[in-house]
Amino acid sequence: MIIRQAETKDLDFIIDCIIESEKSGGDIFPYSEAFGISVLQFSQIIKGIFDEEIADQPWCLDHWYVVESEEGDAVAGLSAWVEGVEGVSSDMLKAQILNFFLKKELEAATEKLQVLSSVSIPRIPQYLQLEHLYTHPLHRGKGYMKALIHYALELYKDFPAEIQVLKINKNAVSLYEYIGFLVSERQCNDALERLSLLSGNCKLQLIKIMDRALITQELQPIFAKVFRNPEIEITDTLNAEQVSGWDSLTHLSMIADVESHFQIKFKLKELIGMKNVGDMIDLIIAKKGVS
Repeated sequence: MIIRQAETKDLDFIIDCIIESEKSGGDIFPYSEAFGISVLQFSQIIKGIFDEEIADQPWCLDHWYVVESEEGDAVAGLSAWVEGVEGVSSDMLKAQILNFFLKKELEAATEKLQVLSSVSIPRIPQYLQLEHLYTHPLHRGKGYMKALIHYALELYKDFPAEIQVLKINKNAVSLYEYIGFLVSERQCNDALERLSLLSGNCKLQLIKIMDRALITQELQPIFAKVFRNPEIEITDTLNAEQVSGWDSLTHLSMIADVESHFQIKFKLKELIGMKNVGDMIDLIIAKKGVS
């Protein structure tokens, strides 16, 4: 199995990923139902969007990763990006993109879009977003998507992760929960099925925050460097009294390195209340988890 960043040659498969993931295991393609366009028309529009190379939203080639089969074909894929890096949400970017490519259709779809927006869940800023996850039917059951998700999580390991999926897609939800994602929020509206806008009436937001073991693992090289001890063992009870060279200056250096690595900022009262490494890990979890 080869996992790699997507290339231009994968675009047709990527478009399949987008279409099939939007169907969420059913027959309803939301963009056709909302805008009155065919799947073929949507495919052409998506190609145009990819040509624009607009980052920080799922329809950008730079954000796509695929599993390549022995024959050299892409057989599983997903889009991965960190939400709101430039201060603009991916949903806002997509709305602007669709308004450019489907202005007339958008104006005619106001009522349907209002129903769709009733299950909209705002994406969490600074969370890794995994979107349009799809495996070709002939290659399911081989663990490709599980491996691809783990690849993305490792690639963006400094960020908690989020996936949004329809509740009706039980196989996908089960896989995400098996990997460690937990349901954080859900939005439902029976009108979605009644109007045939989505394959299900409930959307789920699942999140995966950094766990304690991973944070402990990532703290080890920081402590090893600051305290010049490659064998230092990180435990919850570890404190300054137990580490040679842990004084006020090295403490400041260690805090600065931890903040830089995890992209967080401790408050003064948090620093004062930090009695051991366990307290620090608790704060990192709180800051990197759900706000």
